[in-house]
Amino acid sequence: MHGLIKASKASCRRRQRRRSSHRRFRNGNRAAALRAFTGAMLYASGSAPTLAHAAACCGSCVQYVRAAVILQRSENMPLIKDALAGHVDLQRAAAGVRRVADLVSAYRRAAEADRISFARACDAEQILNVLAKATA
Repeated sequence: MHGLIKASKASCRRRQRRRSSHRRFRNGNRAAALRAFTGAMLYASGSAPTLAHAAACCGSCVQYVRAAVILQRSENMPLIKDALAGHVDLQRAAAGVRRVADLVSAYRRAAEADRISFARACDAEQILNVLAKATA
């Protein structure tokens, strides 16, 4: 400055931090993840015929909507809550549970006779050990 204007004490106080116009979190949820899960629900319900259409309806991208679909198919609610809260990256979480999501969705789609055939093909003791570990 040129020295003619003195700074007042009010202007020397600590300034409030400017809030970004691109808020990352809204009501404790990661905004991008919330948009992706909304698109995934549209896709799962059939309201959006493709992932691209679901992403466009929600202002998200296809990769995020695909990751949200995988997380929903895995039925892992604690991981979904962590992704919405921003504690876990959405795409990394989906990559980690992709196999589980495939197993869960295949089991849900299978008929009762197919489930019985699966149990006969696998060792029953092995299946019971897995069930015991899951409930512990």
